Amino acid sequence: MDMIPVLDKLFQDGQWPSTVLFEGPVSIALKNAQQLIGLWFCEQHSNCGACGTCKLRMYDNHPDLHMIRPQQAGHAIKIEQIRELNDKSHQHPQLLPFQLVVIEHADTMNGFAANALLKTLEEPTPNFHFILLAENVTFLPKTLLSRCWHIKLDAPLALHYQQAMQEDMSEFRVKLISSFTQWRQLLLDYVNDKMDMASLVRRFDGYALDDVLWFLQYLCEALIKNQLTGENEKTISITRCWLFWDGLTRFRKQVRTQSSLNASLVLSRLFLLLHGEHA
Repeated sequence: MDMIPVLDKLFQDGQWPSTVLFEGPVSIALKNAQQLIGLWFCEQHSNCGACGTCKLRMYDNHPDLHMIRPQQAGHAIKIEQIRELNDKSHQHPQLLPFQLVVIEHADTMNGFAANALLKTLEEPTPNFHFILLAENVTFLPKTLLSRCWHIKLDAPLALHYQQAMQEDMSEFRVKLISSFTQWRQLLLDYVNDKMDMASLVRRFDGYALDDVLWFLQYLCEALIKNQLTGENEKTISITRCWLFWDGLTRFRKQVRTQSSLNASLVLSRLFLLLHGEHA
């Protein structure tokens, strides 16, 4: 599944958070941002390249689109650039119902610039949205990261899914897949407080943790699709699904390098994310 339609639908439905952080290689992060900009700053919502809005954007003249990047390659984003941006956040959009700021190489902001941006993010202006692009988020303050919806772009969602489906399925994975509908309903019952976490975790007793995480990622993919297509009204919010997906990806990597992970603890932390709580 292509991630751009997912993110675009969030924006069109008014569910886009004020600040989104794309973490990944610069070229991939920028490409994703440009695809979204092409949709949102187009009168046809298609990146047509011919309408007045597209032409303004293509010539870097659209008053509601603000691109911030280091003034010189290899240099830091300066506090003056962020202060100018903060001033614009208090102005009304001119041509569209919103303004968008894209900060390329956000991880090059010096401490002063990052703190100045944090002040703006702590008191977000309605319809003033940020997309931050960063290759190494460890260079960003944790206080700033806490204000962002974090999307990792080390591999596209569709690629994760294709790789999972191409793996040789063990007997246990086949058994899990064959009971897909029942497992999906159990997750829905849990999210709707019809089942407690301990009972849900116990349902996975006897399965290898790696198999369980693989299956939950497969199930999460289906939940996201249902949310986007409206195939089933009884589903889980897409924001929780993304948090769940991110946690699953993180723990699957740990399973490959650590053999002593406590399966019950791992699953409990993941199900907290799905329930909308901090793990």
